[in-house]
Amino acid sequence: MKVGIFGGSFDPPHRGHSEIALQSKETFNLDKLIMIPTGIAPHKETSGDMQHRYNMCKLVAEKHGFEVSDYEINKKTYCYSFETLEHFRSMYETDDIYFIIGADSIKNFGKWKNPERIFELCKVVVASRDEGTEQAVADAEKKYKTKIYLLNNENIDVSSTELRNIINGGGDANICAEPEVLHYIAENNLYVHPTFFYEFVWCMVGFGLLYLCLKKFRKFSGQLFLSYGVWYGTGRMFIEGLRTDSLYIGSTGIRVSQLLSAAIVLVCGVILIGVLIKVKKHPVKIEGVDYFPEGAAKTLKERKAEKMRNLPNKSTFAKKTEEKDGEENG
Repeated sequence: MKVGIFGGSFDPPHRGHSEIALQSKETFNLDKLIMIPTGIAPHKETSGDMQHRYNMCKLVAEKHGFEVSDYEINKKTYCYSFETLEHFRSMYETDDIYFIIGADSIKNFGKWKNPERIFELCKVVVASRDEGTEQAVADAEKKYKTKIYLLNNENIDVSSTELRNIINGGGDANICAEPEVLHYIAENNLYVHPTFFYEFVWCMVGFGLLYLCLKKFRKFSGQLFLSYGVWYGTGRMFIEGLRTDSLYIGSTGIRVSQLLSAAIVLVCGVILIGVLIKVKKHPVKIEGVDYFPEGAAKTLKERKAEKMRNLPNKSTFAKKTEEKDGEENG
């Protein structure tokens, strides 16, 4: 039996992936083709949720008669290709295994872990993507002293990155992905960034509270600045949790953007606590940066009333005018 192993991030799977799988199955007369969505990749970060990527691959597989494996997404450690192939070699000990990779992968094959072991476990098939693929294959054959199979597939000019950008921009992605995949993406609200609106609202609420504090205390203090930093960072941590495109930190499930937001909260919070402790221990008034010159911190109503008091009344103005006219006549 001939078994095809087609791994990738599939974030999300697009028509180019389907075309490679279909042509590989036809060209090499594969009895079975297994799609394997990447788990925790050592060389490439994935933005989409692992389970969502697996589900989308399953939709593609069901449509075209493939299979899908959750072997890598269930691993809690880095997923190296040679380990994945060893796993499937133990399942298909006497069968021919064809490992299907993209043109970009063969160009960086030397950076993979145990590349020699991969050639021992299977036959490598490279999907052509550009004119430089043939040369990359020839160089790899010479370096590893092995035969590499080149798949002259129809080049569909689309990538997962481009597809994500189209979806986020509200464009028509039907030419790039299977209808079933697009329906799943829309149903689960994937690859869209609603976070800008939420962050804007959160910031405006924070500015509103800041304004009320300024109106009450009539000065912009360091304490207020630090408090706003804590407010903003806390909101960012929760808002970033809604994103579907931000990078995860290993297998922790924590996004990089959330970690940066937590750093804002931590730094501002620690300094703020330190300032408050200092104020409590030393009841001397600690002034912040006061942007209001002395006397300018009056409310609009107070300034208007003061201006009205300083205006001369009509009788006084008339009397001064008569005195001035008399002096000129005299």
